[in-house]
Amino acid sequence: LQHDWELHDKPNALLRLRSTENCLIEKCHFTQSGGTAIRLDLHSQNNRIQHNHLEHLGATGILISGYGPGTKDLTHHNLVFNNHIHNVGEIYAHGPGIFLWQSGENRVANNLIHHTPYAGIIISGVMTDFFSRASNSRELVRTIRRSEVDLPRKRLTIDDVRPYLHSHDNLIELNEIHHAMQQLNDGNGIYIRGCGAGNIIRRNYIHDLLAPTVMQSSIRTDGGQRDTLITENLIYRCRAQGMQIKLNNRCINNIIADIRPGTHKGEERTPMFLKLYEGPLTGGAYQRNIFYHPGDEVVFYQETKNFRVPIGAFAKDADTDHNIYFCAGNPSLGQSFLGQKQKEGVDKNSLAQDPLFIDPANGDFRFHPDSPAHKLGIKAIDLSKIGLRKTP
Repeated sequence: LQHDWELHDKPNALLRLRSTENCLIEKCHFTQSGGTAIRLDLHSQNNRIQHNHLEHLGATGILISGYGPGTKDLTHHNLVFNNHIHNVGEIYAHGPGIFLWQSGENRVANNLIHHTPYAGIIISGVMTDFFSRASNSRELVRTIRRSEVDLPRKRLTIDDVRPYLHSHDNLIELNEIHHAMQQLNDGNGIYIRGCGAGNIIRRNYIHDLLAPTVMQSSIRTDGGQRDTLITENLIYRCRAQGMQIKLNNRCINNIIADIRPGTHKGEERTPMFLKLYEGPLTGGAYQRNIFYHPGDEVVFYQETKNFRVPIGAFAKDADTDHNIYFCAGNPSLGQSFLGQKQKEGVDKNSLAQDPLFIDPANGDFRFHPDSPAHKLGIKAIDLSKIGLRKTP
């Protein structure tokens, strides 16, 4: 599968369900394995994986893997709920806590994932340019069901391949992820790429991603990913970047606080709340977010245009407004940033004011009654509903 993070249709797990419906895996303990704990393959519908403890695994915690691109879209409507997953990837360090591949309309909710060498949650499929690669290529290409894929000979676009991208309409919500990315580089708390439309990443709490690398984000939409909603997430006390967002994905009503410097080649880099990377951002949105930094130096968002991306990513091309930018150690930084953006026609109604959290130094991001967040229509994020549930 993508970047060899997992294998397609292989018996490498302690428990494997293949071509199953309406099965329940509940209150089990999976531990001390050289591979993955649980995987659902090919035709897997309406199965539930809930209230389990997964620890000390050689590879992935939970994998839901559908058919490769083609007309068979038969792995969907599964539930991954209230599982405690930690210390995965102890042999294959790229093994994430939870991995959805070519599978849609699943709900991944209230899981606690921590102490992973790489990513917490991955939602993935097959990227557009892989459909044009030689059939003997290694990564992903051999999963494509060529007899079922009818594509033009011209240069392919996302609209050409979208009918074959089965990782669509997944709901990733109310999960807590901390101390991911402890060993490898170029990874994330939650990552999505090569998927169809309608995926929602909502009300997750991602904190304490503290490895020094600059190549990490708490949430990342990677190359070519479109039509994703990222909303009401709390990102706190992580390094390098809060989020990396591309194309027409929407980032609405999130709180990103206390992003700390990453290190590259021995040099400390200024922390960044939001990296806009790969345009055009037409149809995207950056609205009602709070960017809060307790220190005196931060990049609120970085717009990108370089040789790696054919079209630059600029906030003016998206619907960017009603945000709060505040740097407690240097309030003038937010004011000057917002003033410049407003001259460019961006962030017309946004504010550079203290959001008046109750106790941000101790992770309490509820709003004071006088908070300007109320004026902008920003919703508070209720942490009491995020993470493991004590009762089913």
